Amino acid sequence: MAKNIYIGNLNYDTTEDTLRAAFAAYGEVTSVNIVTVANPGAELEDLVKSSNRDWGLATNPDWLKGQQYDLVLFSGGGNDIVGDELINYLKQWREGLKGTELVKETVFQRKLDDMEDQYRTLRKTVDRFVGKSTPILTHGYDYAHATGQGLDLIGGILTVGPWILPNFKKKKIDKQSDHRIILKYLVNEFNKRLAQLSKAGGIEQFRYINLRGQLQANDWDDELHPTAGGRDRLAKVVRKRIVEVD
Repeated sequence: MAKNIYIGNLNYDTTEDTLRAAFAAYGEVTSVNIVTVANPGAELEDLVKSSNRDWGLATNPDWLKGQQYDLVLFSGGGNDIVGDELINYLKQWREGLKGTELVKETVFQRKLDDMEDQYRTLRKTVDRFVGKSTPILTHGYDYAHATGQGLDLIGGILTVGPWILPNFKKKKIDKQSDHRIILKYLVNEFNKRLAQLSKAGGIEQFRYINLRGQLQANDWDDELHPTAGGRDRLAKVVRKRIVEVD
């Protein structure tokens, strides 16, 4: 059966040809249309209901109107967790504190509450402009690494990041063991919230993909982004779930 799918937050290197090739193994791709509606570093609120830019889904839904989507694949939230916001979740290191004791858990849980509100707004937006029966498929993230490696753009002329290690350094959190424990906690809590929203009593027609454990240390291009091989491994998991959606 043919499906018309909206896919959000694609990599900026994605072209119509690469997107077509990614789905070709699962059937004929009859049309591809890429619309740029976000900027690098965008947080979930920017993607859903930005009021000061022209691409918030809820505030500027024109490109959703009149479309007959069988599925909305939405990717977001990573920048809320380990982007510029990270420093807000960290305590200043002092003797005796380690691991999750260095996390401002109340602050982070409030952030997850705010993110949940964005997903609920997304559901209402899709209900209004696409249809209440249209599933939303989203995903969590695998465990990022505080390597201090940024993302090289334009052949290395421009570097974006790093995002994680500098924030740890600002808080004097220097042990790699603490880095791993903190990042694992943040990623796990985000995934747990998405899983809860996908269950009864959460958000209607909201499906969640668990991507933890898919990437190895050598599958990361920088602190946040996987290599081409890593992206392909994640894409296979996502494609499988797309095909399974009724």
